[in-house]
Amino acid sequence: MRQAVADVEREYRRLRDMAERSLAQIDDEAFFRTSSPWANSPAVIVKHIA
Repeated sequence: MRQAVADVEREYRRLRDMAERSLAQIDDEAFFRTSSPWANSPAVIVKHIA
């Protein structure tokens, strides 16, 4: 069981780090911009995930 928890924690950290590196590549304006009227901005997606 401990190994399973450690695996989940490691994967969570890996995905979180990848998301943080991805978001660091866009400026504040792009963070709140949508690509179309039907799309969510990165800010909305982050809010939903958090």
